[in-house]
Amino acid sequence: MLANQRARLQLHYGYAADLAPGSILLVKVNDQTVRLLPLDVSGGGMREPLDIDFQARFLHGGVNVLSFEMMVPGAPADAVCPPRQGDMLVIRASSTLNVPPSPPMELAGLIRPLSGLSSSGVLPAAGSDAATMPLTAAQIAAGLARPSRPNPAITLHVTDLSTPQALPTGPHQLRLSRLQEALFPLMPATAEVSPQSPPVSRPEGPAEIGSEPEPKSDGFTASLAALRDRVTGPEGVLSRLRDEIRQSAYIGSEQSLDEWLEGRRGVALLLRPDPALPDALWLVLGPRAPVDMIAQSLSDLRRSRLASGEAALLDADGTWAVWSPITPPHLLALPAAGQWRTALGNFASWSPLLYTAVTLGLALLSILPVLCFLLITRTRRGGRL
Repeated sequence: MLANQRARLQLHYGYAADLAPGSILLVKVNDQTVRLLPLDVSGGGMREPLDIDFQARFLHGGVNVLSFEMMVPGAPADAVCPPRQGDMLVIRASSTLNVPPSPPMELAGLIRPLSGLSSSGVLPAAGSDAATMPLTAAQIAAGLARPSRPNPAITLHVTDLSTPQALPTGPHQLRLSRLQEALFPLMPATAEVSPQSPPVSRPEGPAEIGSEPEPKSDGFTASLAALRDRVTGPEGVLSRLRDEIRQSAYIGSEQSLDEWLEGRRGVALLLRPDPALPDALWLVLGPRAPVDMIAQSLSDLRRSRLASGEAALLDADGTWAVWSPITPPHLLALPAAGQWRTALGNFASWSPLLYTAVTLGLALLSILPVLCFLLITRTRRGGRL
C-alpha cells in the first residue's frame, strides 16, 4: 500500500520494576521504528493494552518482521548492568495486528523473484569461466538463507567481468565500460610531475606609455546577467522547480541503468536484465567481490524488501543501492468492490502529478455538457428575441 492507510498493533506487554533511567523499548516493523516506549516508570507488572498506529506502507507482501529492541543502560549509564533473575520484558501472544485490506497489486522489481530464490537456483552463467565460476556459485548457494516460499523456476546466474560473453544482455543497454567502471576498484590517482617552466622576467617600473586601460564592466549589464542566471540558469529557481516537479511526478528514477551507475562504485551488481523474463536474475561480480559476504547480503536484501527496482549495486560495506525505473504498480488481480478506492489511492501516491492531471481532465469533461446546455439555451432565447 502506497497511500496513507493506517495499521494498528495492540500491544500487551509488561516490564520489570526499578529499571535504570533511560530504559526504552523500540517497536519495529520491518526494521522501521514505529514507536519508542519508556520503561523506567510504572514498572513491575503488565500494563494496559497499548494501541500503536503506524503507516501500513511499512508492510509488504509476504513475510513481515515485527521486532522489539529493549535498551537498558547501567546505573550510572557507564556502569555494568547488574544481573537479574526475573524477566525484564514480557510481550504476550495475545497482542494483535490489524491491517487494512489491500488490493492485489505490487511494484514490479527484484522483490518477487528474490523472495523465492533458493540454493538450487544459483547457477554459473553460460559462457562464464568454467574453472572458477561453478565453485563461486556453489559457495553463494551454500550461504543463501532458505526462503519462506521457494520457487524452483527462479534462477540466479552468477558471472564476473573476466568473460564479457557471459554478461547479460537486455533492453537496459548497459555498456561494458560502464560496468567495469562501477565494479573495478578505484586506483589511487598519481600526481603528474610537470617540467619546470623557465622563469619569466617582468620589467619593473611604470606602465608602458600608450597602453590601453582595462575596459570597465557595465554594472547594470552584470546585474542583469546575474539575475538571469539565478532565475533561468542551471542552478536557478526555475531549474530547481522543474527538478522538484519531475522528482515528485512519479516513484522511480528517470535515469537509465547506464546513467545511474555513473560515478558509483561497488563490488557486485544484481539485476534483472530482461523484464520479459521476470524469473531470471543475474549477479555480476567485481574482481574484489567477497564471495563469503555475497550470500548474506542477498539474504539481507530479501529480508529488508528494499529491492523494489530492477538492479541493485552492492557496496564494499554490505549495503545495497537500488535502481528503480519509473514503473507503475501492477495489478495481480481485479480488485474487489471495496478495494477500488485503495487501488486508486496507490496509483495517486505513485504519481501525484498524473492523478492531479486526470482529476482536472475529468472535471473539465464534466463541465462541457453544462457549457453546451448554456450555449444552446442562450442561442434559442436569442433567436426568439
